[in-house]
Amino acid sequence: MMFEKIKALFGARPAAATTQAPTPTPTPTPAAAAPQAPAPPDEAVRLLSADDPANPFVFEGYDCAAFARSMISTTKDPGVAAQFSAGRTDPGSAHIGQLPAQAVALECSLAYDSKESPTEGALFKASAMEEKWDIYLYGGRLYFARSWTAALAFVAEFELGEGRLRIPRVWASTGNEELAVRQVDYLIKSHLQRRVVPHPLPAGFERDPHTVGLYSFSQYGRVCWFGTFADTLVDRPMKATGATA
Repeated sequence: MMFEKIKALFGARPAAATTQAPTPTPTPTPAAAAPQAPAPPDEAVRLLSADDPANPFVFEGYDCAAFARSMISTTKDPGVAAQFSAGRTDPGSAHIGQLPAQAVALECSLAYDSKESPTEGALFKASAMEEKWDIYLYGGRLYFARSWTAALAFVAEFELGEGRLRIPRVWASTGNEELAVRQVDYLIKSHLQRRVVPHPLPAGFERDPHTVGLYSFSQYGRVCWFGTFADTLVDRPMKATGATA
């Protein structure tokens, strides 16, 4: 079943970076997905209904796990690979006090268990170009940057107390308001907490499995498993099977 497969892959990373075309920005449009070769049939994206036994989640969505891990992108621009490589040792301090381009503030109420205060600096660094994000913490804010370009996509203000990390506000570029809070929530759960959780798909996006797979890979690379149009901010997206998300 998909759940056991993605659990086995959870946290796995490619050993070395390869080169690929520049990653699209987080703006959710069909054109955002970079051209890729079709995946073999056994690695194709599958639409699973909520009651499908192979679906570990409580809502309908697209199983992207095998597809995302089969994808390898390439680039003819050595500057792109060089920029990514140089960024692997960048502490991200240049983002301190910065906001995404044309930023808009979004009020929210995200909260996560946190037994101890996270250490300032890099919390997640892409180890290969198939991973799309670098995440930093400085001075009460989380900074989410694209790993290829170091472009700042999201900033989240957080508070710590009583064993919880709470996020009351997220900044994102104008035009991405509909999805930004759910994207930040997904990045925290999947990249920082290492949880297997569904990732959000933008409303109105083309409901073609292969197109969904390309979009999902362009946004989250190999750190994605299951895309859905449903509300991913629910407390328990996993079915009650004895496992936790």
